[in-house]
Amino acid sequence: MANKKATRSRKRPSKGECFVIMPISDQPGYPDGHFGDVYRDLIKPAVKTSGYTPVRADEVKKTNLIHEDILRRLLDTPLAVCDLSSRNPNVLFELGIRQAFDKPTVLLKDDKTPEVFDVGPLRYIEYAHSLRYADVLEAQAELDQVIGETIEAAESGELVNSLIRLLALQEAATKPDAPTMDAATLVELVRAEIRSELRAHQGPKLPSRQKRGRAVLIDRATRLTQLALAISRTEGRSEVRQYIEEADEAIRLAKSVESDSARVRELDRTLQQARDVERARFSPV
Repeated sequence: MANKKATRSRKRPSKGECFVIMPISDQPGYPDGHFGDVYRDLIKPAVKTSGYTPVRADEVKKTNLIHEDILRRLLDTPLAVCDLSSRNPNVLFELGIRQAFDKPTVLLKDDKTPEVFDVGPLRYIEYAHSLRYADVLEAQAELDQVIGETIEAAESGELVNSLIRLLALQEAATKPDAPTMDAATLVELVRAEIRSELRAHQGPKLPSRQKRGRAVLIDRATRLTQLALAISRTEGRSEVRQYIEEADEAIRLAKSVESDSARVRELDRTLQQARDVERARFSPV
């Protein structure tokens, strides 16, 4: 009996990461926390059953290079699962990057979202948005099966959901041999996310919308402040000054919705560290 128990408890080695592209925040027309439930109850178990380790953008280690981490996963992970439900623009953008490099990707959407692409041969898994238990189990099994088929097709050189091949393009994009993303690009990515998220939270100030909007501002201020601290150690004086001002403005916006909290005080401390580094590097002795 001991041997049987040991066999059952032994974990299979992971085949690698599976990057999950899907809405992270709450979306119009869905209850709060809906896509968290989709990830936890449907996608994550199926990916694990297939032998991969699921990773979603909000699970990427929180560092000042979080955007670079996400982009590298889009390009490097052996498998991605993309939930197109709600036609979220950030999801479509990330899927576009993945498709441009012709990487294995499994597509799924719920039954209330119209087809996103007018490209017939693309294969979707469709799941019930109600997330009833029996429907979730059925969708898990189908996702597990399609993951296996997608990887088999990729290994034989015939990707299932390859827009590159469906549109008869000559070749996929290739990555430049760059060790890191430059600081200016990182800042532009953060700015773009701020603009996108703020647009998404415009409209009537319902309590749930106010709460999400506050979280967005705090999160973006945190990322910009961490980035300013990192750049203060490496870039020239004018660039450092620009990024510190960007972070300062983000903190000002964060304080407009959360004037005094441990999170806001931590933002101030981090930005002060960036200013101290700038002063030590560039002020006359």
